[in-house]
Amino acid sequence: TAVAIFLSLLLTTCTAFLIFHAFYQQAQRTQNEKILAGLVDNIGEVFWNMAPDGSVMHYIGPSYQRIWGRSCEELYQDPMSWIEAIHEDDRARVLKAFEEFGEGKRREYAEEYRIIRPDGEIRWIQDRGFPMRRRSGKLDRVIGIAKDITEEKQADIAKTDFVSVVSHQLRTPLTTMRWSFESLMDELSQLTEGQKKLFSNAHAALIHMIESVDTILIASRIDMQKIRSRAEDIGIAAFLEEVKKNYATLCDDKHLILSLDCPDDMVLHVDEHLLSEIIMNLLSNAVKYTPDGGQVTVRASYRGDDAVIEVEDTGIGIPRNEQDGIFQRMYRATNACAMDPNGTGLGLYIVHSLTHMLGGDVRFTSVEGHGTTFTLSFPFPSTCHVS
Repeated sequence: TAVAIFLSLLLTTCTAFLIFHAFYQQAQRTQNEKILAGLVDNIGEVFWNMAPDGSVMHYIGPSYQRIWGRSCEELYQDPMSWIEAIHEDDRARVLKAFEEFGEGKRREYAEEYRIIRPDGEIRWIQDRGFPMRRRSGKLDRVIGIAKDITEEKQADIAKTDFVSVVSHQLRTPLTTMRWSFESLMDELSQLTEGQKKLFSNAHAALIHMIESVDTILIASRIDMQKIRSRAEDIGIAAFLEEVKKNYATLCDDKHLILSLDCPDDMVLHVDEHLLSEIIMNLLSNAVKYTPDGGQVTVRASYRGDDAVIEVEDTGIGIPRNEQDGIFQRMYRATNACAMDPNGTGLGLYIVHSLTHMLGGDVRFTSVEGHGTTFTLSFPFPSTCHVS
């Protein structure tokens, strides 16, 4: 009986300890949650936590009311009502990005967009979301943070506007100088070899300056959202042949093989000028950063529901640890800077921006020292068809 009493007391004591420990852990969790909630509630950004498909809003920070001018309660009742406040020019892009992220087609959700408050004021938002997964790997929920970047954006727009005006002012005299240079081409026979070389170097520098100004102007128009697309049916095979002609001389000088592989009857319904800007930027980089004797290939084909255009080269490639920022404005890989110190760092930013403007997507694979392949994809058949 003494043993039985002892075991009973021991069991009671252990049970009491376990109950106490459970209550203690719960109290600690509650205290930590209170601290976290207090922190989240008092930061200027909007912290949010919702289901991947947007069906449930688990939490929305109180700063939402201050920035959006709408109640948090409204968002809990209709978790996707935040989309309604987005400017109509940005809404489709943001909704598509969020849906693709929730479906696992994107690794992260990161967008900048404008919202219109109930009082009519327009604010700029930087919004980012990150996946929270279960141990099984299944996407459980999405957490994110939205920040009001209106003041920064207004400063950027003012700076961009200034750059655009200056670039426009430069464009006219530079074009006049180019015409003057090229009108003197027939008179080169009267010059000495040294003078011809000086003339050729000056002409090449002028062309480079005009191309740089044009690139800056396009980037400025993108930043100020002054680019509008006018879609039309384009025969891709003939289109790519015309683009290829722009690089014939440079490819000959570097002994590069520039080849095309495209169905004769492939047609895309897109803005021809914007698509030309995209392909020419990719080809310019491919030709520039591919060593003499290399190869550049442009392919067009269909893959599932997409029409795809690829630009592949056997060039210097992009260092693995620098690939994440390659589409950022003014970003250049270190090996590209070493090979050509005078680049603007705007080419791939323009490619990325214009591709999304046309409703497409751009991805790449690259191995340093072996080459890079950029892949443009456009949904089929909304923007393309076989004639």
